[in-house]
Amino acid sequence: MRFNNRAWKNYKINDVCSVYDGTHQTPDYKKQGIKFVSVENIKNLYQTDKFVSEKDFKINYKIYPQYGDILMTRIGDIGTPAIVNKEESLAYYVSLALLKPNHNKIISKFLYSYIETTYFKEELWHRTIHVAFPIKINKEEIGKCSIKIPNIVIQQKIVNLLSLIDERIETQNKIIEDLKTQRIWIKNNYFRHLKNVKEYPFEKLFSEYKEFNTNGLPQFTIGKNGIKNINNSDVNYPTNRHIIFYSSSLILGIGIEEIGISLQEYGCCSPIYKTYKINTSLLNPEFSYYFIKNYFHNYKRFITQKSTRREFEFDYKQVIKIIFKIPLISEQIHISNLLNWFSKQLEIEKNILELYKKQKQFLLNNMFI
Repeated sequence: MRFNNRAWKNYKINDVCSVYDGTHQTPDYKKQGIKFVSVENIKNLYQTDKFVSEKDFKINYKIYPQYGDILMTRIGDIGTPAIVNKEESLAYYVSLALLKPNHNKIISKFLYSYIETTYFKEELWHRTIHVAFPIKINKEEIGKCSIKIPNIVIQQKIVNLLSLIDERIETQNKIIEDLKTQRIWIKNNYFRHLKNVKEYPFEKLFSEYKEFNTNGLPQFTIGKNGIKNINNSDVNYPTNRHIIFYSSSLILGIGIEEIGISLQEYGCCSPIYKTYKINTSLLNPEFSYYFIKNYFHNYKRFITQKSTRREFEFDYKQVIKIIFKIPLISEQIHISNLLNWFSKQLEIEKNILELYKKQKQFLLNNMFI
């Protein structure tokens, strides 16, 4: 979509908006009343759990956000906007700037989109006080920021196009959430109601693996920042798991808090950690990723204990006493194929979402002259 450059005029924010900031004092919070918002609520203004009394609101918030106004972060995080899209009253903190548009000159959604452009972000950045901690921009400097806008008719055309992209992004987010919900439901129901199961003691399914210095295999260490592939310093894995799978054939107990994640790699680790090999004649490698993560999660309190070396770790003497209930190999394969499909589909939908976001950013940076 192209527009005539001469249809766009230069203004300062003060020419098209009134700019305010919120209260500079920490309010007397109440359990209910008028919702109070600050920087951390900018992504969803109405999910705040802080309130001020109606009496304090009337006394201390003579100017407050109303429908169609824009709140924008100005301390710590600079320039993240949110449109006030409800008639509900809001109290707000000094970390937010309130922009009240002159609707005869600028459409709220146009201003919101303009704030998201690279041009405006750079304008804010130049006027930000970077030596302050946290960094901040004064409301007077926000008012001095340049903005170039066309007439209301062209503004509305731009808003309409961007709204279509926003609706598609919202739809894509719902698709992703639905897939996640379905995957969780399948995992919970399959593992709670497994059919044709047989019981196996630990030693039937797993055998301790001690070949720690196998030539050619990736070597792993575990530190505060995660699991590091020694052969590739750029590869790190989180340590907030109990069990790690290497190509779904080796299990490593590392004992932090949560349980089970697949690294999709084959390697070996320090002998200070017990490592076990899966008996693939009884336990399908793909199935093991989902099964063991789910199974050990149910045994979390049973298999963890306090340690002087770390907060939690496996109590291996207790682990080897577990009797596992697993289905036939054919059902294992069916379950793992189904869950793998959901995982792959989620990746596809997430990639589509990123493409829509890039498309929107491209429009933001090219439609605004």
